Amino acid sequence: MTRIRQTVDDPERFQNHLTHAVPMHVQHYTPELANDIRFAVGRKLAYLREQLPAPMSRLADTVTPNAITERYSAHSVAKFARILRAVENPLDVIEDVTKGKLDRDAIEAVEATSPALYEELRLRAMAYASRKRKEIPYPRRVLLGLLFKFPADKSMQKEFILANQAAMSEEVESPPPPKPLSTNNFGESYETEISRKVL
Repeated sequence: MTRIRQTVDDPERFQNHLTHAVPMHVQHYTPELANDIRFAVGRKLAYLREQLPAPMSRLADTVTPNAITERYSAHSVAKFARILRAVENPLDVIEDVTKGKLDRDAIEAVEATSPALYEELRLRAMAYASRKRKEIPYPRRVLLGLLFKFPADKSMQKEFILANQAAMSEEVESPPPPKPLSTNNFGESYETEISRKVL
């Protein structure tokens, strides 16, 4: 994790990394392909830099930061490991989805760093949903729809959302009628404490 941070944060080091990511013969014979490779590698590194977990140790609070070993929570390390796997091996994430395994962090990583593969993943998810013979539980349908941007449940369809919004706005615009004043034993209306103070 430290290496990713150092590489991306140092412009010269970052450019050197992108240059060495492409074999010389590719740079020589197919410069356009070389540029595409460099762009893809740069995008992946930048995304990984954004997803780096924050260390638990407070380097800013010490005058000897080099003497402090960065420590991370087990949860944040496990999350970053899933993201790294998705960035380096997006085909593994596609295989996971075909088996019904949904990992939000991994899928978002594929969408950000391998958009063409994400689109294939999205199509497979839609096919998976349409082929299922058993009803997919509601929370899983919503997750499928959110991750792959398709209305996996009726509640996610545009018409349903608009109808709900219209119904809610009507409720707000039409407040309930005011309650009648209470009456005493003689049938005469009496004022509440608040109305007496106002009047």
